[in-house]
Amino acid sequence: MDFHLALALVAFLVVISGLLVIKLQSVNLTQPLIAMAAGLLVGPYVLDVVYMQSWQDPEHFMKLASEFTISMALMATAYRLDAGYLQRFARTQAVILGLVMPLMWLLSGLIAHLALGMSWGLALLLGAVITPTDPVVSATIVSGKTAEKLLPARIRDTISFESGANDGLAFPLVGLMLFILGYTSSDHLSGWFVRVVLWETLAAISIGLLSGYVFGRLMHMAHQKGWMNPKALLSFTIAFALMVLGFVEVIHANGIIAVFAGALILHRTLSNNEVLKEEKVQEMMERIFTVPVYFFLGIFLPVEAWLKAGWPLLVFGVLIMLFRRIPAFVLLRPLFRQCKSWPDLLLLGWFGPVGVAAIFYAMHVLEETPYRQVWVMGSFIIFLSTLVHGVSSLPFSKLYARFAAE
Repeated sequence: MDFHLALALVAFLVVISGLLVIKLQSVNLTQPLIAMAAGLLVGPYVLDVVYMQSWQDPEHFMKLASEFTISMALMATAYRLDAGYLQRFARTQAVILGLVMPLMWLLSGLIAHLALGMSWGLALLLGAVITPTDPVVSATIVSGKTAEKLLPARIRDTISFESGANDGLAFPLVGLMLFILGYTSSDHLSGWFVRVVLWETLAAISIGLLSGYVFGRLMHMAHQKGWMNPKALLSFTIAFALMVLGFVEVIHANGIIAVFAGALILHRTLSNNEVLKEEKVQEMMERIFTVPVYFFLGIFLPVEAWLKAGWPLLVFGVLIMLFRRIPAFVLLRPLFRQCKSWPDLLLLGWFGPVGVAAIFYAMHVLEETPYRQVWVMGSFIIFLSTLVHGVSSLPFSKLYARFAAE
């Protein structure tokens, strides 16, 4: 009964958000924030209408829901990127993914160790879980007419590409900490490297790139010959994401990074077909798939465990918001070329929301280890980030536009 009621409520929320999407944007209420608040309202701590713990395996459900949502968000993110972005900003992304991301991981682990008293191993595991930038919340910041008016394309595309790439690249970090803590089948570091880095990550990227190229060419050919109706683009896109995700997961590799790699190549084909309105597909995908996962997150949040954790958890959350990301961008400022002004760096440093990817990795940790505190502490960061970044996106974008103009 609870499950079907939850489905009815989340469908109702999708319908209402679709009716009021323009109005909600004008008052700076993001869809993830509204969906999470609705989940909290009907969950066990307020109205107690839906109680996910009565379901057979709520943790596995949340893992699958977050993985599915990430895949759809990554397709939408790839569609949003300018086709030539990576060629022009390869150095910027190399710095962000190769240096900023590891620094974010280490800073998050340091804060967890100091604020929560966690052991270094557990703190760094939690840091790895909350390292990736969420493509779902990021979409609310960098997409839409308001974002296009206030933020230059280089900022929007930089946040978008990073949020797509580091979701999958966080997997080796989580895997490394699970190996160090003794929760993998590998007995030696070389075994972890071969399995996690070479197979689950690099091989997955290669499979995604090949899939995107092959099916992009097939779609282009079908379009040229008049075999494909442009209205079928949404179903084609969803099916492609699920196909890549499912196949790569079956061979025990990283389906998330494979979907993003495939989507990037597929988008290069789409960008040459003006008849295919990929922007509309992106908007529909975000509206349909964003609301459910955040609604279920609101129901599933461990509020009681947060209250037991007390003020150290609040201190941890505030420190993560302020120091997880901004110091890394400031420290590495000399290495940036296109985005080295202070307004650029501070905006990029601030808008690194934690969201669906962290849910996925936290559920993965729950499946592999007994460390439930990783979910308790990580879920508080997800909640706080969705709230803070959702509320601050429009005011900070306006502030950036004013200082950039000056």
